[in-house]
Amino acid sequence: MSKCSVNIIFVEGGIYYLAQEGDSMQKPDVLEPLESYNDILSSPKTKSMRKIIEADPGFGKSTLASQLVYDWCTEDPESPLRDVEILIFLQLRQLEGVKSIYTAIKHAIVPEDEDMDESCIKEILKAYKKSVVMLFDSYDEYPDKKTKTHISSIIEMKMFLDSLVIILTRTLILPPNLHPETKRIRLTGFGVAERRNYVLKALADDDELADRIEIQLQRNPFLRDLCQVPLFSTMVAHIAHEWPEIEIFSTVTRFFTYVIACVHNHMKIKKDASTGVPAFETELAKLYRIAFDGLTQKNQQLAWENTYLVSELGQEFYDNYIKLGMLAQEVVFDISQCRYKTVARIWHKIICEFYASHHLVWILSEGASSAASPINVKETLNSINPLDLQYVYRFACGLHKSAADIIVKHLQETKEGRQFAILCMLEQEEKSDQFMQSVKDLVSSYIPIRKNDAILLQRSTIQVLEVASAKQVIFNLCTIDTLITSEPILKLKKLIHLGFIYSIFVTQLCYPHC
Repeated sequence: MSKCSVNIIFVEGGIYYLAQEGDSMQKPDVLEPLESYNDILSSPKTKSMRKIIEADPGFGKSTLASQLVYDWCTEDPESPLRDVEILIFLQLRQLEGVKSIYTAIKHAIVPEDEDMDESCIKEILKAYKKSVVMLFDSYDEYPDKKTKTHISSIIEMKMFLDSLVIILTRTLILPPNLHPETKRIRLTGFGVAERRNYVLKALADDDELADRIEIQLQRNPFLRDLCQVPLFSTMVAHIAHEWPEIEIFSTVTRFFTYVIACVHNHMKIKKDASTGVPAFETELAKLYRIAFDGLTQKNQQLAWENTYLVSELGQEFYDNYIKLGMLAQEVVFDISQCRYKTVARIWHKIICEFYASHHLVWILSEGASSAASPINVKETLNSINPLDLQYVYRFACGLHKSAADIIVKHLQETKEGRQFAILCMLEQEEKSDQFMQSVKDLVSSYIPIRKNDAILLQRSTIQVLEVASAKQVIFNLCTIDTLITSEPILKLKKLIHLGFIYSIFVTQLCYPHC
């Protein structure tokens, strides 16, 4: 896989800061827009020594972090970091068991052949403390979130009080004990202008190509909504660049199945002439299990030593996946063994969830009834937190109807999972009687669209309301709290027929720039 500078592909989407945090349905969050990603650092509105950049999966948190580092490294005159002496960029997912910030810096940043011990690093940071910026990426994947470490003390502003610290994490996974002065910034994704900018900047300076992609998205409303997620938008752009027509998709599962099929076509997977079974099917099943086990264990494992993966998947499969970029290698320091090692991870957590969902389908359809070692379905589902692993559930529902029925029933029985059942229901392309019964069960009680819900969850809830409305199902109560939408409010009024809804309460609407 060829490498390129982040500056070649970076396109900023909608960026908002939390001007006022709400505490109830009567007092929602107040979000106000920022003009540029540089405003995160330079705007008086976001002035603080602790900033959190939060976003849903696939919204470009790590890409933004890399762009900030790039601007500093190239001494970009427009960057607010241009006068910073020391920038420390750490991937928190790599720091399992590392309690000291100085140990983390020594093994994650300082070259192996550099004669610099931890006491030296400490003295340097002390001397330059007012010109030090720390950038902590992937807090949501940090293995030691529940352990007292220097990282937690720094985030809580108990260490390095004079240094700017920026933490990047998923929206629903915030650090505890945040300092009251911490500023929160949210990434809200791509609109039409951002999609076009990406095509022109990263693919080709070709207005006709950008126009063709946008026309096809307008013909495919589901895919257009999906492309508000930058990760998905870039995937669609690259597919459209290679093929004249974009396939019509109606679910996230179908879209990802198509994307992975495209990858495997590049991999030149051939069918065995005698069995008709695709090559590497056994290896893929093993990768599905590895991904599932990694995501659902107590401390998530998202990277594996390369020697282990080769032993499980085979050298040929491993090399192909590295070449295609589906697996990404990196060298990390294993503090428990006091050695550096090469690990590989599935290139994006959503892709990891896609693979894991296949193993979940196997568990729900075959593993639970296995005579050799039956798997406890309830325990398995309880190990999958929908707040963190919603795509595992969604993909599994899109892959297998019987699995979907089990998953939706499970989610509707849990407080935190009930609304995620909406996302899972919409992954079923065939709207069966069971689907309609699930819709009726869902709208028979209070239906919130909450301020902290992911954008896709907000939009999906509206889709379920639309389905119920079309079937004249009575709603008890619907509240809309800080709905982030690019659609006009008139459309929202049109799709919710008040003849079948007892009450609707809209507290606030935000419009990300398009």
